Order: sequence, then structure tokens, then C-alpha cells
Amino acid sequence: MIGIIYILQTKESIDNNQKVYKIGCTENSIKQRLYSYSKGYNLIKTYNVDSCRIIETALIRRFIEKFKLHHGREYFEGPIQDMLDELKYIIDNSVTIIADSQKQKNVNLPKKNIK
Repeated sequence: MIGIIYILQTKESIDNNQKVYKIGCTENSIKQRLYSYSKGYNLIKTYNVDSCRIIETALIRRFIEKFKLHHGREYFEGPIQDMLDELKYIIDNSVTIIADSQKQKNVNLPKKNIK
């Protein structure tokens, strides 16, 4: 199903000067989804994607490998630029991720070239 992947910083993280960011997925409008957050959040980036839930799962797995899980399963602590780079990497490889997920239960990410 088509949806939106997003990354934001909550009001609480901003107020406490924490580098904690929430990643998520919605199949509704982003405006509708943002109503559930306290005013004062910072929406950093959104992407329209196919198979939103599959991409979100791949993204969470990638973030668990790369960043400190702060709380819940979608709140991570770390440098925002690194998170945006990882997010873009997942989005850029979404066709492969979706195809792999249809073949098997585990989502395998292509190897990232390190320069």
C-alpha cells in the first residue's frame, strides 16, 4: 500500500535538547498523522513510498544496527545527517527491498558501498 515514511523530532526531544528522532509510516495523510504529536514537533523529511510497512520494517532494522534505540521501537538517538543518509539509502533501494520481502519473510538490504 502506498504511504509516507517520515522522520521527525518531537517537542519533548527539542525541549530537552536531545538528538532523538522518530521514524514512522502512515497510510493516511501526513497532516492527519501529525495531529497525534504535541505541537512544537519538527517534521524533518517525508518520502512517498510503495509498500510503506515493508519499507518501515527495513528502516527500523537498519536504524537498530546504526543508532541507539532510545525508547519504543521507532525513537532513535544519533546525528540527524547520518539518519537522513540511511533513510535515503533505504528509499533508494526500496524496489529491491519490496521484491525481496515478497520472496521471503526477512528483508535483506543490498550491501552499501563504502568509499
